[in-house]
Amino acid sequence: MGGAVMSRPSHRDGLAPGEPIPEREEQDVNAALQTYAVGLLWAFGFEAIHRAVPIVCKNMSWWKGLPDSQAKYEARAYITSLFHHFVAVPFSVWSLWRDAANVNTLDLDYSGIHRKMLSFSVGFFLADTWFARAHLLKSWDYSIHHLFALALTWKAAGLRGGTRFLSHFLVSEITTIFLDMLWFLRKLKAEDSRAFKIIGAIFTALYAVVRVYWLPYMTWSLYADHPRAWKGLGAVAWTTVGVSALQVWWFYRIVAKFAPLLMQLFGRPSKAAAAAAATASSVPMA
Repeated sequence: MGGAVMSRPSHRDGLAPGEPIPEREEQDVNAALQTYAVGLLWAFGFEAIHRAVPIVCKNMSWWKGLPDSQAKYEARAYITSLFHHFVAVPFSVWSLWRDAANVNTLDLDYSGIHRKMLSFSVGFFLADTWFARAHLLKSWDYSIHHLFALALTWKAAGLRGGTRFLSHFLVSEITTIFLDMLWFLRKLKAEDSRAFKIIGAIFTALYAVVRVYWLPYMTWSLYADHPRAWKGLGAVAWTTVGVSALQVWWFYRIVAKFAPLLMQLFGRPSKAAAAAAATASSVPMA
């Protein structure tokens, strides 16, 4: 977006000042189908990674240290998740830096690598939904999050300018990298370690910035500064409000769980620390 990354864009999707704003950006169903077709291929790729994990890791000490078959199944999903996030997050940071470095982002191309990244992420969302299907039936918030993400990516894939917003939302996955680390530390019985507490502190701080602040801000910016795209998304545009609300709900749970750990990290022992550590990495996020 134009100007600094943290400032609202100064243009309205390429319209000159005073130029009438079209009612909406038209939906291109063929573009959405093509994006999801490639995404489906990526989903099979993520499934292959998921199946390869126990073969590659069977002789590793950390794999042997996982308590049971359920933990090993979940570990496969977390490793697959990390593969996506270690690609998507650097891409998003690069894209945001590119936007910030260009005064006029209308000269930038969002149809090439950005659409490929959208297909890549769609593939991950589809695969992750399949991996977590048992958990989805037990967690209303996790189910809503997945449903909204799939609906939003479908509609965005059909908009000519939909991919320009991809990085602004994908960058939030940096928090999931730290969440996945916490899960592994907890399963390996390292929740009392200093590493667990430090990673928990980083996770909480990042979550406040990129999910509690940034996602609602981007939702407002999409509504206020890109009305054609917002209208082009139709009713699905409002799922961004639901996703933003979920971030606040999850942050409340995170703070409730990590506050005792953070107090302990900074030299204030708490009787609730052990209980908090036992459940600290159970907050569902994609």
